[in-house]
Formats: sequence, C-alpha cells, structure tokens
Amino acid sequence: MRHLLLGLLVVSLLGAAFAAGPVPPKGKIAPVMQAVTLEGTVQAIRVPHGIFSGNAVSIMLASDHRQYRLTLGPKQYLKKIGLSLKKGGAVTVNGWQREAKETQEVKVTVRDLAIDGQTYELRGENMKPLWMKPKTQEAPTMHTLKPRAK
Repeated sequence: MRHLLLGLLVVSLLGAAFAAGPVPPKGKIAPVMQAVTLEGTVQAIRVPHGIFSGNAVSIMLASDHRQYRLTLGPKQYLKKIGLSLKKGGAVTVNGWQREAKETQEVKVTVRDLAIDGQTYELRGENMKPLWMKPKTQEAPTMHTLKPRAK
C-alpha cells in the first residue's frame, strides 16, 4: 500500500512538471510573444530546398527602418491557398513578434498577410497552423473494426 501511494505521488509530480512545459535554461528568459501588425516591402524570400532545410517559407520584410524575418508556412500550403510572393512587393502582416534587442533581427510568426487587397490566413487566433489537420478523438465503432480471420 505504501509503495502504491509513493508511486502515485511520483507520477502526479512528474505529470505536473511535464504539464508546465519546458523550462528555459538557467539565466535565459522564455521569449515573450506580442501581437503585431506590420506594413512593408518584401526584401528576400527563402523557399526551402532539400531534406535538411526545413519546410517553412520565410521572407525578410523591411518596415520602419527595421528588418523582420517572417515565418509563413510550408510551401505546399502556400501554393494550395494561392499565395504568390515577389521581391519588392508590398505586404501587410498580422502576427506575433518575439521581443528582440535592437541589434537582432525581429522574428514574426505570421497569422495572416494581405497582398494587393487579398488576405491569406495561415494560422488561427491560437497560433495553430491552418495546414495542420485537427486530431479526432473518436473511439472505434463496430463499423471500423475488421473481423478476425479464423
């Protein structure tokens, strides 16, 4: 009985630690995200190539005498929604900015962007990417179970 109670205590403490999320390394502060709206000009477009380059398209945006690196999403999703970017083009972006020192480039995760009056949504209000399929929690039914062969 005593071992059972001790085991339950350990499991509950570990569960609480994992639920709290990752802890930043000692001396480091977790980045704070703040909502931001930017208007600017596309300076560069980075489209990933190869297996080790990641798959998120990003752009460099010049706005208010600063450079912003905007993370958009997978090139397949951008193609699917009809988003076409061009260097020198004007864009308006809504997203979440990580706080950065003056000398660092500012990173922005894009929620939506507008080009020539057309708005393209990339993420929901909760920052969840729209290209990710929602997980269903359905239990298997008799119709989905296959009978065993004898």
